[in-house]
Amino acid sequence: MLEQEDAKHLISLVRWQALHISEGEPFKLASGKVSPYFFDMKPVILHPAGARIIAGTILRILEYLDINQVGGMESGAIPIVAAVVHASGRSSHPVEGFYVRKQPKERGTMKLIEGNLTPGKKTAILEDVTTTGGMSLRAVEAARKEGCIVENVITILDREEGSASMLEHSGINLISLLSVRDVLPEKVKGGIP
Repeated sequence: MLEQEDAKHLISLVRWQALHISEGEPFKLASGKVSPYFFDMKPVILHPAGARIIAGTILRILEYLDINQVGGMESGAIPIVAAVVHASGRSSHPVEGFYVRKQPKERGTMKLIEGNLTPGKKTAILEDVTTTGGMSLRAVEAARKEGCIVENVITILDREEGSASMLEHSGINLISLLSVRDVLPEKVKGGIP
């Protein structure tokens, strides 16, 4: 998936820009869980090298799986979707994108999904970080409700806290570019079950 040099560079970027370790109060995660470490992936995907590595790797996966449409939940997936769509414009495998709002828009079109979504197309859901898979599943269900064929979630980082098995129960394959074990320093890894 990730080429060796890209993997080293991405791990370095995640450790430098995304990983936060608490010495005191634990972080509350979107899943509702608490943790002594937190990953804010937005600075990584919005970094030129991060965007190049992540979008290029995801694009290769999409091409292999013959998927031409990607989406994800606001706000974490928006920069990932945008980077992949942009990178695909310079490739032989064009990809369109969309994002799913947490709540339908309250004005104008009142849409839950924004962007380019075509029913009947093979679609992958993109995520920045997966913990339990709950947010990914919301995006999968929204896309499936619109008639998309969704069988894969691609995440930059899997915290390995149940997302793969939860998604598998819904017929979804989780593909992760990195796992939590790839990026945590040794002093913190001891706390991973």
